[in-house]
Amino acid sequence: FEVSEILSQSNRTKDIPVLFLSAINKEKKYIFKGFSTGAVDYITKPVDPDLLLLRVKSFLKISEQQRELKRIQEMLSKEVEIRKSAQEKLLAEMQQLQFMLESFPQMAFVLSKDGDLEYANQQWFYYSNDAKKFPEYFPEDRWVWESWKEHLKEGKAFYSEIRFKTLNSEEYKYFIMKVVPVQTLGMITKWVGTFTDIDHQKKANEHLEILVQQRTKELTLKNEDLEFSNHELQQFTWVVSHDLKEPIRKIEMIVKMIKDRYIEKDSPAHDYIDRAINSSIRMRTLIDDLLIYSRLSAKVHSQSTDLNVVIKEVLDDLDCEMHPKQPTINVASLPVIKGVSSQLRQVFQNLIGNSLKF
Repeated sequence: FEVSEILSQSNRTKDIPVLFLSAINKEKKYIFKGFSTGAVDYITKPVDPDLLLLRVKSFLKISEQQRELKRIQEMLSKEVEIRKSAQEKLLAEMQQLQFMLESFPQMAFVLSKDGDLEYANQQWFYYSNDAKKFPEYFPEDRWVWESWKEHLKEGKAFYSEIRFKTLNSEEYKYFIMKVVPVQTLGMITKWVGTFTDIDHQKKANEHLEILVQQRTKELTLKNEDLEFSNHELQQFTWVVSHDLKEPIRKIEMIVKMIKDRYIEKDSPAHDYIDRAINSSIRMRTLIDDLLIYSRLSAKVHSQSTDLNVVIKEVLDDLDCEMHPKQPTINVASLPVIKGVSSQLRQVFQNLIGNSLKF
């Protein structure tokens, strides 16, 4: 009895089946004591050896099954602890996520893996009075919602513009809808999303676009007016230039006639007559340049111009103005450059002419 009691009290041996076999102690008190010390059976003689062997095998099998059951119970207990710990961790993470989403200035929400609403922050209730119901979207934005459903099925993140109706009004506002999946061990467990208000920016852009269209229209009208004015100016310039060229041509012709018929070659007036003819030629050139400028699409072609010749022509034209004042003009040797002769002549004429005046 003492040995059975010791075995039953030890964690290492308590599961060993103990069987009493006695030919002397057959009284009930001994049988009760044997069972109370942890025995699984108490057998008294006479004993059938075959039945005894069957009993021992049966007890051993039961003992093995109990050990296996205990092992399974321990595994299940550990699994329960692991699952409990994981649930507590997930709960803590969800609480942290909800706290973070609650601090967002935009609408924020959490969906189940199937797309059902599980959580929505306080901003949600400016557009929906139900935490399990999405705000009412603009009818023409139905395609956005259908596209989101397709992304949900395919497990893909979603990003798009959408319009939602505000509560207690007929106004729809623009939002950026963004939804991303949350994965655990490669499996989608939830979706987290936001609706960001871009209504002010969107309407500002629309207003800016309207202003741009208005300014473009105004600019088009101004360009049309400018083209008309340029056309009128061109026509006017052609008429005026023609009217100017005709008397100059006659002056040039008359001066040449006077030179040929009435002025002798060695006469001092011969030089002045040549100057008058050259001035009239330059005047006609200047009028031709004016005609070129009147055509806005025309290009002015540069050519090699000897500045020494240009200066000489300018001094000849200003001879009458210089004669009374007798100025001293020193001209160094000047290069040949690419340019428009008439324009360069005008520059030097203005420079020297202003010097004579002031």
